Amino acid sequence: MGDDVRGNSPQNAWSHPTWPEPWRHWMAVDIDIHQRAGLSLAEIFTSTYPSVETEPDGKLRAWALHPSLCGIPNGVAAFFRTSPTTFDRSATDMADWALSSDSRALLDPAPWSLELRDRVRHAVRDAVAFRQVGYHAYEASMGLLTRWSYDLLTQRRRRIAIDVIDVPTNKPAYLSPLLAASWPMASVDADTFAVVNFFAQGALSPLLRHPPRRLSVLWAWELEQIPPLAVSVARDFAIDTVYVLSPWSATAFRSAVACQVEVLALTNPKYLADNLAPTGSARGPYVLSILDARSRLGRKNPEAVLRTWAAVAEEFPHHSLILKTMALADEGTTELMDLIRHSPRTTLIDDHLNDEQYHELVANAAAYLTLPRSEGLGLTPLEAAVHGVPVVYSDYSGLHDNFNGTFFPVPVTMVRVGDSGYDNTPYPDDAWWGDPDLVVAAQQLRHALAMTRADARAQGASIREQLRRDHDVAVDTLGAVADVTLSDNWHRRRNQLGRRTWQFKLARRAGRLFTPLRPMATSVYRALPMAMRRRLRTTRR
Repeated sequence: MGDDVRGNSPQNAWSHPTWPEPWRHWMAVDIDIHQRAGLSLAEIFTSTYPSVETEPDGKLRAWALHPSLCGIPNGVAAFFRTSPTTFDRSATDMADWALSSDSRALLDPAPWSLELRDRVRHAVRDAVAFRQVGYHAYEASMGLLTRWSYDLLTQRRRRIAIDVIDVPTNKPAYLSPLLAASWPMASVDADTFAVVNFFAQGALSPLLRHPPRRLSVLWAWELEQIPPLAVSVARDFAIDTVYVLSPWSATAFRSAVACQVEVLALTNPKYLADNLAPTGSARGPYVLSILDARSRLGRKNPEAVLRTWAAVAEEFPHHSLILKTMALADEGTTELMDLIRHSPRTTLIDDHLNDEQYHELVANAAAYLTLPRSEGLGLTPLEAAVHGVPVVYSDYSGLHDNFNGTFFPVPVTMVRVGDSGYDNTPYPDDAWWGDPDLVVAAQQLRHALAMTRADARAQGASIREQLRRDHDVAVDTLGAVADVTLSDNWHRRRNQLGRRTWQFKLARRAGRLFTPLRPMATSVYRALPMAMRRRLRTTRR
């Protein structure tokens, strides 16, 4: 059999006919994910799902007893999985099913079914009062923010549950360590911290089946105009606090939503360390620009980068432009790809780079050029700055906040979003953003390429110190958000799980009956004075 245990293998010995189909399917999926992440079969069953037995039944037992992403053992959660990362019912509902008579026909055939149910009871007893929801497996900025949030919480030694928002680009390198971790389950009304984007309504709906006691949201948004859908999401989900990435974004949200708005400036702790090469080392002979094409090319504005480079290319014959992109092959227009092909000494990298390759590319650039029409934060220019690379940037939105006049700002003229010539969904056409002045951009790029390494590092050091202060504030903020305890409601609820008394059934049916009325109740709640809302939240706890 070797190491091939994929679900579609013709020699798949993991499809024992006595096992329920969800076990056969999802165990094969999980093992396949671990293998594609680089683990051998031996490593999977010595570290991820430790098993002293060599027979398939014993290895199935090891996988089935291991906590899933929602904290419920895989042997139970498998019956509710709808994708490699999501479930169609809450962990509490899964526990209720596993501990009731409804599950016997599916679980009892396993010789270790009693042990499986005992693991469920332990999960219920060890439930936590806080969970995080987010794009844990997404490679773009939202996934980074989720993982950095989790890193900060673990720094504060907070034990949290997680929920994963499923996206098409889940990668084994991200999923494998998540599947291998021993996650706790969340109590039914756990406080929740969610990292979401514009499409938050669709992302939150299946996850927040039971309203949490408190819902905080980290919301990355790039325009001053907050769309009506964002306002309705904040209202309908009774969001307590919206966290944003810059003071500029905070001002925009405060003018649109009724809930509390605060800044949570998350950055990568790794590039806050003083890990630069010795002062005086040569920079690579290239100008670098990085963009994610899925974040809408009309906003990222790659044409401005190409035209600015074309204006100065003849003056710097020994330099080139490197355009590092994600998904440009899928998102780029014919006109843009032609512009790249005809751009002087320009290299397009539209492939994934590992961490070491990416670090080398950023740290050794002669200058970094970014001219977006609007940014909520601007992660990649900040990465370049803290590595002592001079940055030319649009002096507007989150970039204006974070650079605060350092390096080489480019003034902008406010224009309508709909005039960019791109499909800018979800940004409305009647909103406004800033078009950078390309004449000034060319002048600033000349200055950046003439800047000494020592001067660039001096300015980069000031940005690093500001980011470090923001990082310390973020650690304290998230630690305070996660510093909660289990509610009395959960202590009552967990004693009822699996019992299915007539009172319990009546309560569950009543809860389902009143679920459609929740938006109306939320609207009434939002209309109350803030002092009364705080008092109600205190009572709920």
